[in-house]
Amino acid sequence: MDGGRYNQRLERRIATRFNGGEDLHLLTQDNKGERILNLRLFREAPSKQGHTGYTKKGFYLYREEVLLLRDALNDLLLDGGLDSPSVQEVPDTLEGTE
Repeated sequence: MDGGRYNQRLERRIATRFNGGEDLHLLTQDNKGERILNLRLFREAPSKQGHTGYTKKGFYLYREEVLLLRDALNDLLLDGGLDSPSVQEVPDTLEGTE
C-alpha cells in the first residue's frame, strides 16, 4: 500500500473465521494532524457481484478511543465473556440514552 494522500499504512491483517472470505485490516492514517486507526473488512473471496477489496464495513478511532477499545477487550477476555455461550437478554434501549 503506497499510503496515498492520507499516508495510510496497513499495520495488521487478521483472518476471520466468522466472516469467511474476509480479513480484518488494521490501518493507520493521517487525519487533521493526528494519526487515527481505521478498522476495515477486506474481501478476499469475490462477492456475488465479483467485488474484492474493502467492504463498506469499518470505522475510525482516535488514539483515546483505541485505548478504551483495548481496555474493553482485555476486560472481556479476563472476565471469560468469550469462553462459553450463554443466553443473555439485550435491553431495548442503551443505558443512559433515555
